[in-house]
Amino acid sequence: MPESAFLLRFETRAHAASVLGALGIELRDEPATPSGDVATPGGDLQTVTGEPAFEDGVLRRLTGETSEFEGEAISFSVPQSGYHVRLKGIRVFPEQLSVYRVTAGPD
Repeated sequence: MPESAFLLRFETRAHAASVLGALGIELRDEPATPSGDVATPGGDLQTVTGEPAFEDGVLRRLTGETSEFEGEAISFSVPQSGYHVRLKGIRVFPEQLSVYRVTAGPD
C-alpha cells in the first residue's frame, strides 16, 4: 500500500506534540528526514514524521483581494485558526487522529 501524507489541525503546537507523542510520533520543528519507527494499527512497522505544514503550522486562506506592488499582483490571505501538521510516511491512518484530520476547507 502506498504511503500518504495527511493534514491535521490542532488547537496549538503543544496540543499537536502531546497527541502525536502519545502515538509515538515526534513533531519536528521543521521538515526533516524521516525518523522514528512506529507500529501502526495494521501492525506494520513504518517511518512516520509529523512536521509543521506551510513552514510555520499556519494555514492561510486567500481573501480574493489583491494589490499591486512594483508592478506585481499581490494576493491577500488571512490565517486560519489552529496549528496544522503534515503527517508523512504513513500507510494506515491512525483512527485516534480522525478528529484532527483536515479533509476539506470551509467555503
